[in-house]
Amino acid sequence: MATATTDTARRKQPARSPRKGRPTKEQAQALHAGILEAATDLFTQEGFSTSMDAVATHAKVSKRTLYAHYPSKQHLYEAALTWLSGDLAKPATVLAGDLPLDEALMKFSASLLELYTRPKVVAFAQLIQKESSRFPELDAASRRQFDDNILQPLKSLLDRRPEIDPAAVNTAIMAKVLCSVATAEIARMHAQNALDERENFRFVMKNSIHLILNGAVGTHR
Repeated sequence: MATATTDTARRKQPARSPRKGRPTKEQAQALHAGILEAATDLFTQEGFSTSMDAVATHAKVSKRTLYAHYPSKQHLYEAALTWLSGDLAKPATVLAGDLPLDEALMKFSASLLELYTRPKVVAFAQLIQKESSRFPELDAASRRQFDDNILQPLKSLLDRRPEIDPAAVNTAIMAKVLCSVATAEIARMHAQNALDERENFRFVMKNSIHLILNGAVGTHR
């Protein structure tokens, strides 16, 4: 009788749901992308004062999940900036190939213009400018990303070019000068609401590159 009762009790117990396994690589990537996109949206709309709770709600994840991946808002901000660096790295992709140096640099400059007129990149740059006095670590993080994704690849290109002797020319300064001219002209275009002046941008960059290369190479025509 006891055995029959025990068997009956076992049959009445609800079946255990299968144990959930680890998320797949695709699921993990989708989770991170969702969080970072939500964070980027809120940072650009509300500034760095946006709360982690708001990000979790916007990303449709629990606060526990959010903090498990990003233990502080600073970590989350830097992760969002790194995520955007996928865009920041794109100008460097045009540096490969066998184009003449002046044409390669013109192509690089045009890619910078395309990058810094993208709405999300522009919004994030405005956030950094607005919040840099209160949160200097934001500006420091953005400068690291710019150096890693734009300046260093450009310097590497200049170091490899046979027209330039890295022992005689400071290619790091060359890269900074070129990027400074390009970003200053793009900033002017934004300030004057003149983003359609692309031909003028090309004119400025063509002449600047000519001057830079004449100073570095001496025989550039």
